[in-house]
Amino acid sequence: MNCNKKYYAMKKSILLSAALVLCTTIWAQVPQGITHQAVIRNTQGELVTSQTIGIRVGILQGSTEGTAVFVETHQPESNQNGLITYVIGQGTTVSGSIAEIDWSDGPYYLKTEADPAGGTDYSITGVTQFLSVPYAMHSQTSSDAFSGDMKGERIVNLADPVGEQDAVTKAYVDLLASYVESLLERIEALENELFPPTVTDIDGNVYQTVIIGNQEWMTENLRVTRYNNEDEIPTDLSNAEWGSTTEGAYAIYPHEGGITEDDVEGINSDEEMVEAYGKLYNWYAVDDSRGLCPEGWKVPSDAEWTQLVDYVVSQGYPNEENNPNGAGNALKSCRQVGSPLGGDCDTSEHPRWDSHDTHHGFDEFGFSALPGGFRWESFDAVGSYGNWWTSTDPSSAGAWVRYMGFNRGNVGDPVGGDSNYKTFGFSLRCVRDISDIIYGDGVTDIDGNEYVTVIIGNQEWMAENLRVTRYNNGDDIPTGLSNEDWGDTTEGAYAIYNNNNDMLEAYGKLYNWYAVDDSRGLCPEGWSVPSHDDWTQLEQYICSALGNSDCETHFPYDNTTWGWRGTNEGNALKSCRQVGSPLEGCNTSEHPRWNSHSTHYGFDEFGFSALPGGDRNATGGFYLLGALGRWWSSTERSSTYAWRRTMLHGYGSVSRVYGNKAFGLSLRCVRVID
Repeated sequence: MNCNKKYYAMKKSILLSAALVLCTTIWAQVPQGITHQAVIRNTQGELVTSQTIGIRVGILQGSTEGTAVFVETHQPESNQNGLITYVIGQGTTVSGSIAEIDWSDGPYYLKTEADPAGGTDYSITGVTQFLSVPYAMHSQTSSDAFSGDMKGERIVNLADPVGEQDAVTKAYVDLLASYVESLLERIEALENELFPPTVTDIDGNVYQTVIIGNQEWMTENLRVTRYNNEDEIPTDLSNAEWGSTTEGAYAIYPHEGGITEDDVEGINSDEEMVEAYGKLYNWYAVDDSRGLCPEGWKVPSDAEWTQLVDYVVSQGYPNEENNPNGAGNALKSCRQVGSPLGGDCDTSEHPRWDSHDTHHGFDEFGFSALPGGFRWESFDAVGSYGNWWTSTDPSSAGAWVRYMGFNRGNVGDPVGGDSNYKTFGFSLRCVRDISDIIYGDGVTDIDGNEYVTVIIGNQEWMAENLRVTRYNNGDDIPTGLSNEDWGDTTEGAYAIYNNNNDMLEAYGKLYNWYAVDDSRGLCPEGWSVPSHDDWTQLEQYICSALGNSDCETHFPYDNTTWGWRGTNEGNALKSCRQVGSPLEGCNTSEHPRWNSHSTHYGFDEFGFSALPGGDRNATGGFYLLGALGRWWSSTERSSTYAWRRTMLHGYGSVSRVYGNKAFGLSLRCVRVID
């Protein structure tokens, strides 16, 4: 069992908050601890990141206020996502011994207390029952603990127990499986019940949020009345004023007792209407530089809506209009007039969708899309259609909008693009990207050089260019070759750009392909020079994760398609270090860095941190440090050429071409992970 696996969204997430619910690992040996993870939030619901956390753990016997049979403290450090990890039983003991607990004499409860400031002022407390005995630990004290045989007969079939002597092993595993299943259900329930994530706008409105894939979305439509600089957003415009303004504005759908035939029955005030469906904003408010979304959040682009839909599709909900299990129905709130799901889903009270037998929402991911209608020359479609702005403006005439309907199962493709659309009033959801960089354990080459590594999909990559001087058998790799010797050799060799050792730590070494192909090996044990297919796998993963389409077409597994491929995959892989980078903390003229470019600056989405080490060509000359990064693959094209990858400071894509084996290029090593 992998207790670190991430489950996203309402039914798939284990985002543990200050309740600090446990996750038990199954050990091969009898354990002396319980691995425990949690995401720490302060009393305002904000993540506590990169900070030492004070933790006190107690195991209580009999009840939630029972005697503490074991108490200890920990001081783990939270990561950039607020996650802490520690092992119950391996902290600083205050009282008792975890090894001496008689787990058969329960029930037992886990009490966890946290001080986000790292001290002993434990301000956040949670208590939860051990839903089942930790069997591996119980085996130490139980009188009938499993000993490895039964009736003197050796266990002969652990994988598929059939005989009597195997039955006790199967029962043992079944108990573990049952315990883990019930524990995960409890974790999920506590996450959603006790500590739902929220975000607050400048007016103080609090919104529930949900994590879907690598995005965190508001689960409610925006209600803010001010821009982030506190300027008021105009409202109360007449139909004529609304249709002619080119300034930001919002409107509230009319409620019962209003003055138009579009009034919504069952809602009696502006406040009730806003609470149910949010406000309707024109595109000029969406596009205003003063900002509508809370700090750290943004109006989603059309690409980010595509990323959301693609994730939902990947979970088995196709984006098909007539499919009852379509992506739109999976994202819609289950609240509907006559919903066949019953319970709170079957309701005529607002907010809710109009009745439909087939396309009722079932809210698989907690997005809870609701039909706020729209405003143009008048108000229309509340209860029937939800329409949400994107920040994407394909022309000066109009901007893109995404929509869902009560009578359809999909999320509609982007609409808009004509001059009328910017004067419409639509709903708005804010989003933030939470894709975190997952660092590996690092790796060390035969020279003792240590490299940061990063996990992308099921590959682990070096996040730095190789610097090794020896093959893995200890033989030195030739270097210091003259231009003539470099061009003539068919033996492995490396060079340092312009023979300047100051460039070595920044950009690594440049190897010809003969060194790459040498059977003595360049990469650390367990690692390899990436093949053409390894690079293709990385490219397809990045392409898909960025929400781009036709990734298999842009980056096919073949040895014939070449040239600049994709759109912004290169920028996502490049280090953000650049001369004149617009990104905070990335603008630098110090090496290593990319040359300046106003559009195609790196944003290093996945921690790959590609850097432009230039190259040494077949005649020995050095070129384009700071402008160009080139990396070998292990795949040969011909007796003269081999496949490589290129990124350039003026391009956002990745070039997959073959190059002369005599060139000196950078090198990254890779390994496949389970």
